Amino acid sequence: MWDVDTGEQIHLLTDPLWKKHNHIDNSYDVKYVSFSQDGRTLASGIRSGDIYLWDTETGEQKQILSGHTLWIDKMIFSEDGQPIASNGVDGTVLLWENGSVSKE
Repeated sequence: MWDVDTGEQIHLLTDPLWKKHNHIDNSYDVKYVSFSQDGRTLASGIRSGDIYLWDTETGEQKQILSGHTLWIDKMIFSEDGQPIASNGVDGTVLLWENGSVSKE
C-alpha cells in the first residue's frame, strides 16, 4: 500500500504461504482487490478462492475467508466495513456473517 500524497510505500501486504508456495504454482496470485466503504479494510482475493482481509492502518492481516473454489471477481462490504457478499468465477455467490459463510 502506498500513500497517495507522497507516493511512499506504507505497508507490504503478504502472507508466508504466498512466498512459500508461489514459486511452485500460481494459486496464491492475487486476482482481486477492493476497499471497504470506510477505507479501513482491504480485501484481496487470491486465485485459490480465499479472501484475505487487511487492516489498512496497520497492514496486519485481519482474517482469511474461505469458501470459493476459484478467485472472486466482486465483494460487497457493509457500511461498518464487514464483508457481506462475494461473487466467484466458480459461479457461486457467498453471503458472509461474522467471517463465516451464512447458512441461511
